[in-house]
Amino acid sequence: MKLIRLGERGKERPGVLLPDGQRIDVSSFDEDWNEDFFTTDGLARFATWLEEHAEGCPTVDVNVRLGSCIARPSKIICIGLNYAKHARETGAAMPEQPVVFFKASTALCGPNDDIVIPRGSLKTDWEVELAVVIGRRATYVLEENAMDYVAGYALHNDYSERDWQLERGGQWVKGKSFDTFAPIGPFLATRDEVPNPHELRLWLTVNGELLQESNTSDLVFGIPAVVSYLSQFMTLLPGDVISTGTPAGVGLGLDPPRYLKPGDIVELGIEGLGTSRQRAVAHEDIEPHPSVPKARAPKEFYLICDNPACQGDRMISKEGDELGIEPIRKRLEMDEKLMEKAFSLHGIPKVLLRNSLPIKESSKYVDDYEITPEYSYQWSDKTKSVKIIEKPWQILDDRGIPSYSLLPPPIVVSLIKQMVEALSL
Repeated sequence: MKLIRLGERGKERPGVLLPDGQRIDVSSFDEDWNEDFFTTDGLARFATWLEEHAEGCPTVDVNVRLGSCIARPSKIICIGLNYAKHARETGAAMPEQPVVFFKASTALCGPNDDIVIPRGSLKTDWEVELAVVIGRRATYVLEENAMDYVAGYALHNDYSERDWQLERGGQWVKGKSFDTFAPIGPFLATRDEVPNPHELRLWLTVNGELLQESNTSDLVFGIPAVVSYLSQFMTLLPGDVISTGTPAGVGLGLDPPRYLKPGDIVELGIEGLGTSRQRAVAHEDIEPHPSVPKARAPKEFYLICDNPACQGDRMISKEGDELGIEPIRKRLEMDEKLMEKAFSLHGIPKVLLRNSLPIKESSKYVDDYEITPEYSYQWSDKTKSVKIIEKPWQILDDRGIPSYSLLPPPIVVSLIKQMVEALSL
């Protein structure tokens, strides 16, 4: 079988690529190609189900987006320098044991999605690779039994940002994990579809120029050796991806080195596993996906009153609960610092309560005052903050002189609740 996933990002549906090239939607099977599916002998169960229900499954237009052929796995494990010529082109010694590193599962994307060049990157590189998908929980597996734990194979482009990978210290994962750096697919071919995974031609072009071409027969460490090796020090879970390494021809190894720039087109393929195509785009050119909220505030709001007479800051939760008060002695001196602090707190926007109109005279005294706040609020996409502007209420001190005060907690709670409801936060 050739398993696919179809539909817009974040809402992919399971499907199958039939031998005649037709795509069908198998959502009625009611399972995705994920860890639970593989754990419960999903391939065998689905094969039986498909025989009975294939004719009733709706066909899918060829223009519908393909997502990653598997749902997000628990881990993506990569093997470095696993082709002799690639090791030589990077100036590295031939490894005596597999070189292992991780790629964040958030890098996963569809086979034909854009590759987003990270902000400020000048060294985004390509790597065509054979990906192996694990079908059974694997711990301390013998090499001679390792293939029994393989569910199937897929095409993978192990994109890499060489500056973060090689020039900033630490581990390679930093240069491997940017969003869109793991396009996998177009399909997951089950083991029976690929009689010999160690005899597959693989290739990659950039703007039509053939830069990588090799055969999996050149792998330094074959699939059984890699699966067995990894299982000695980690548990491989069903659905996990092992990317087996790339042959020579990456941008880093060219003379002079060459890297992707916006507008470049990368195409790649592996014999029996299809092809994929990615267009390079700059991070700054990316528009938020329609399914991603553009301006959703986090759980807490940091309230700051810029009135010099205010006596404290309050932390108010999304539900309007007061979380605490921090007295401020030198209000005029502290305001600017507090505002900067609010912006620097990751994920906590600034909510600025500002007296916007002069205080009016009133005949009421402090013990008998009346609060009739009028306010407006505005969400800023740019600063990810909410600004509340309210008209001050009238309060007279014991001399009958109008004075300022911070909004009492009940009014603050009311404002926050109404703001949250209005903004659907």
